[in-house]
Parts: sequence; structure tokens; C-alpha cells
Amino acid sequence: MPNKPELRVAVGEAFKVTLLSDKPLTGTNANGEWNMYEVKSDDVEYVHFASKVAHESLKEYKKGDIVEIKHTRKADGKGTVYVVTAIGVSKVESSNDTSLSIKWGMAFNNATKIVIAKHSKSDTIKDNDHLIKEVSEFTQELFKVACSMPSPGSQNKAAVDIDDTDVPF
Repeated sequence: MPNKPELRVAVGEAFKVTLLSDKPLTGTNANGEWNMYEVKSDDVEYVHFASKVAHESLKEYKKGDIVEIKHTRKADGKGTVYVVTAIGVSKVESSNDTSLSIKWGMAFNNATKIVIAKHSKSDTIKDNDHLIKEVSEFTQELFKVACSMPSPGSQNKAAVDIDDTDVPF
């Protein structure tokens, strides 16, 4: 791996990145286990040492997926947390993990219901292109929400449950 600059996300910052590999490079040092992701942002390749919480989200994505990594203060003001949100997922279907496919299908289904309910009072719907665009926009937003939620049974994924150790190495 060539030397790449480190992408550090300061509190209050967010970076849109493309993952350059399916899995992080991992290791252990005096601080414990680390997970280093190779990412690209604004046409520059970086390495990003993910916090434990960010790693739990990032490991769900694959090479080519686009995510936002945001570093925010916790609501109680005691500590910070990294939040990973899907922007564009290139590999929705996977033979090993159907979680993203299910989330996408549910987002599409719910988006369709929302648009139909929104326009159900009109007698005729004349502009199908507009409805398709609305369904697409709602689907993308609902998918982002679904991907940012903790997986069932996972621990320490919600910002309120994270202690001050959520820092990258």
C-alpha cells in the first residue's frame, strides 16, 4: 500500500468518501485494535482510522460505496461520536448479506406509499415523471435513515450509548 495522507475528521466536520476496498486493514498496537480504511475524497486517496463505532457501520459497506463520515458532539455534550451515513451504495445485493437489499426494498416500498398517500386526494395524476422522481427522492432519503440505524442486537451504535472512548487511533 503506498503512503497516503490520513483523513482526520474534526468535530463538526463531515467528509463524503468512496471506499477503495471491501475490508479495512487491521492490526493491534499499544492502544488496542485498529481498523484502517482506504478512502477517496475529492479525487484524493486517504487512509482513515475508524473509531469502534464508525467501524461497525463501515464494515457493512463494500468497495465503491459512497458514505459520509461525520464527527459530532453527543447531545449531552460529554464526548463525541462518528456517524456514518450511506450516500450511494454500489453493491446493494450480496450473497452473504442481504441487509442492504432489505433496507433498500423497504425504503422503496415506504416511499411509494408516501407518494401515493400524498397525491391520493387528486382525481387524476397527470405527471408520472414527477411521481417517479418523488418516489426516487423519498427512497434515497429513507435508505439513508435505515442505513444509519443500529443493526438489531448490535451494541454501542446509538450515539447516546457511546462512551468517550469512541476515538480513532
